[in-house]
Amino acid sequence: MTLDNARILITRPAHQVDEFARLVEKYGGIPVKFPVLEIKPLDFEKSLKEELKKSYRWIVFTSVNGVRFSFKHVKDRFTPEIKICAIGPATARAIEEMGGRVDFVPDKYVSSEIARLLPIKEGDRVLLLRAKIAPSDLRKELIHKGAEVVEIPVYDTVEKIYPPEEVQKKIFPVPDFITFTSSSTFRAFIKNLENAGIEPQEIFREGKIAVIGPVTAQAVRSSGFEPDVIAKEHTLEGLLKAISAFLKEVRV
Repeated sequence: MTLDNARILITRPAHQVDEFARLVEKYGGIPVKFPVLEIKPLDFEKSLKEELKKSYRWIVFTSVNGVRFSFKHVKDRFTPEIKICAIGPATARAIEEMGGRVDFVPDKYVSSEIARLLPIKEGDRVLLLRAKIAPSDLRKELIHKGAEVVEIPVYDTVEKIYPPEEVQKKIFPVPDFITFTSSSTFRAFIKNLENAGIEPQEIFREGKIAVIGPVTAQAVRSSGFEPDVIAKEHTLEGLLKAISAFLKEVRV
């Protein structure tokens, strides 16, 4: 895999930008850091402590951030009956690094696959530790399968809006690829453009839109744009592999 010195704009939250930038450099790209989100923990400890007095079959983590803020509060309260689900390898790795184990990771790293494949039985209790803005689809689908579901928001995603002159410096010259790892990164990016008086069409005519998976792709489409690159493997490495494959096709 090679990125051929392509300039890759990174819109991930500030505390996750460097990780992605290192991967871009590893594969021969040039990272352009433009974090458009800030992640802030919520006051959830009391409600979580109360919930953990009850019996649960599954605790589900759908992001590294969920693990980052809440796992330390749950890891000492596990019983042998409680199983852990992680949405993908990065989330699973975060759990393991904090001393936990992972019992289930779906083949495709999206919430809909958790809902479809999580081995639950009628009446199983499921605890979701997620973002405040997380869509309700996963909860609804698990309830439809017969689970009793409690969802506790453990962090909030706040848009970071830059002064117009700073946006201009980051955006021009337009990077070769503009990456989005969530729907919220795309929405916050668009707001930054609009706040700076820049038409999104102007940017996306030159910079290719690269997204981590189908949910983010749908957010892009709902705004009237079409992703140029959609990762088949919904990870940072998967996204860079997809960009590399796109570059290879262009060269042929």
